[in-house]
Amino acid sequence: MDSARAAGPLHMSQHGVHQRRSMVRRNRASDHRGIGCQTVAYRGENLRYREWAFGVGHVCYCIPAVPLSLFLMRRPPVSTATIHRVTPGELLLLHALLDVFGDAFGDPASYAERRPSAAYLQELLASDTFVTLVAQVDGRVVGGLAAYELRKFEQARSEFYIYDLAVEAAHRRRGIATALIRVLQEIAATRGGWVIFVQADHGDDPAIALYASLGEREEVLHFDIPVP
Repeated sequence: MDSARAAGPLHMSQHGVHQRRSMVRRNRASDHRGIGCQTVAYRGENLRYREWAFGVGHVCYCIPAVPLSLFLMRRPPVSTATIHRVTPGELLLLHALLDVFGDAFGDPASYAERRPSAAYLQELLASDTFVTLVAQVDGRVVGGLAAYELRKFEQARSEFYIYDLAVEAAHRRRGIATALIRVLQEIAATRGGWVIFVQADHGDDPAIALYASLGEREEVLHFDIPVP
């Protein structure tokens, strides 16, 4: 797969996966329909986590946010990329990632024509609840992801939502997307996260295969609600 956008109706092209922005989730204390529990056994320890159904016609994957040393990991392809979290002083890396997203999703206008100011981006990158990871090969950005931490109110914990994920076509099938998600798992674990969730569209077999290797699948509905 190595190219996924996780925030709304998903569209697949030769360039990757394209998903529009918006996400609705059921999360009422008295109505947890679509929520189940999974137990992963690893080296004698049971790691239990909840799965949530959210927001029409989507497949949701819930990926445990636990340290890698505790999670049963399938062997991914070997990645030669370096994974790095972008900081407020590294706007050039963020702009390079936006270029990758625009090309991978076949939507350069959305990612190039109205980019925020430097001050806006620096403030966003300084936030603990926004995570941007880039994958670099020979010092050049070839992929990355953007994710948001959602701090919960029913318990003192967080969930992480992968909004965009893409890898350049020439660097796909090398384990880079998997490596990006693994680093996000580590970050989520340090932030008190208990799950990472991401969407894929029916028929997007590469994305589904990737997420199925990392998490548990939910059949969900998704709705875009306009803002007046």
